Amino acid sequence: SFTLCPMFAVRSIEDITLNSDRCDALPPPLNICTLSIRTYFDEQTRQHEIFALSMRVFLGSNMEQFDENCVHTFISKPPSSTTLMCKDIPTDKITICHSERQLLTRFVRAVDLLDVDFISGYAMITNDIPLLFERMRVCKVQEWFKIGRINRDIPIKGNYVNKLLCFSGRIPVDIREGCVEFLKLKANDLSSIALQELGIKRQQID
Repeated sequence: SFTLCPMFAVRSIEDITLNSDRCDALPPPLNICTLSIRTYFDEQTRQHEIFALSMRVFLGSNMEQFDENCVHTFISKPPSSTTLMCKDIPTDKITICHSERQLLTRFVRAVDLLDVDFISGYAMITNDIPLLFERMRVCKVQEWFKIGRINRDIPIKGNYVNKLLCFSGRIPVDIREGCVEFLKLKANDLSSIALQELGIKRQQID
């Protein structure tokens, strides 16, 4: 592996001092994307397939204040037993896809076009990332590498791919791991955490 960032070695942390002239500088603006993925179990293929993926992107976000954001939802073939709650979403924010492959292709293209820095989600590391890469492998998504910032001309093969390395240039953030590590929460699902920490009762959608 390699990096274009300058790197320095120091003997001790005491050798490092802050530049007082830049202590008040604001953090650089970042493009932050949050994901929400919905799946269903296909009885014929015996696999969980993605039929809806919603991304909320905070463009040029200042880490110290709330900024405007853009929302877009990609939908493919929902199972007949599933009801999609899209009535409050403007039609120009929804893309109807003909297949799961097209849904995933348009998603990674959007990540690349919006130049996302952080991709976050609940159980992102344990659930969303393995699911995304497995479905891109099965669907043979040619532009899968756009989920990161390094162009790759090889397809996803097998389960040996280092999924976090493939994000090269973007940082995946797992909200669940953050809640467990920093808030010391024992709750395992997002609804319980939202109720416990924010007093918000999430709407359950079947």
